[in-house]
Amino acid sequence: MINYSFDISLVVILFTTINVLKEGTPMSKSELIAAIAAKAKISKEEADVALSATFDAITDTMINGGKVAIPKFGNFQAKIRAERKGRNPATGKEMTIPKTVVANFKAATQLKEKLNQE
Repeated sequence: MINYSFDISLVVILFTTINVLKEGTPMSKSELIAAIAAKAKISKEEADVALSATFDAITDTMINGGKVAIPKFGNFQAKIRAERKGRNPATGKEMTIPKTVVANFKAATQLKEKLNQE
C-alpha cells in the first residue's frame, strides 16, 4: 500500500470547496480549482497541481486495496461487486453480470450533518 504524506489542511480545503452551483449544475473541475485557489490563497496552477495530486493519491491507494479516510469528510475505498444474475432489458433473456470493482465513498457523520443543516 502506498502511504502519501501531505498537509491535511490542504486536503480539507480541497474537499470543503466541492459543492453544487446555485442553478443545480455540478461544479466543473476549473470552477473547483478556482475555488480552491481563492480559499487557500494560492495560484490556480498550484491548486490544479494539488487537486490532481490528491485525486492521484486517492486513486493509487484504492487500486492497491487501501482505504483513504479523511476525518470529518469521509472514506474512499474500492469494493468488489460480486457476479450476479440479471436480465437483458431489451430481450428479457437471463444473463450473468460479471464481478467488478467499483469506487465507494462513505460520508462522515460531520459531513452528513453539515449537508442537512437548514
